[in-house]
Amino acid sequence: MSLSVNFHQTNVKVYNSTFENILSEDAINIFRSSFEIENNNYFNIYSDAIDVDFSEGRVFLSKFENIKNDAVDFSGSIAEVKNVFFNNVKDKIISIGEESDVKISNIVAKNSFVGIASKDGSNVISNDISFDGIF
Repeated sequence: MSLSVNFHQTNVKVYNSTFENILSEDAINIFRSSFEIENNNYFNIYSDAIDVDFSEGRVFLSKFENIKNDAVDFSGSIAEVKNVFFNNVKDKIISIGEESDVKISNIVAKNSFVGIASKDGSNVISNDISFDGIF
């Protein structure tokens, strides 16, 4: 059995890890924390792979495949997403809401539903984005 992890008002560093076959709400949930997520893999996640609320940090060098909801979901956060691969994400590759500020660069996304969704007064800066088979 695979379990999810939750972080609340702390400093989070998750490196060189694999999250696979997660059936709970989010594989990783981060709330009011600073975070670094680097060189991780997310495979067969039932809901969101990473859900970040009111936090600040970055997601680097990671891979997301077969995600049934959002791959990365930001709410009220300041973040950077860089050098990330997405494949077969059933909802949004990156969801950005509630006045988040997010920089996105050098991502590749294939065979997924929505690319980058920004809403609720959020700011997004993006470059070097490659989408193939985004519906």
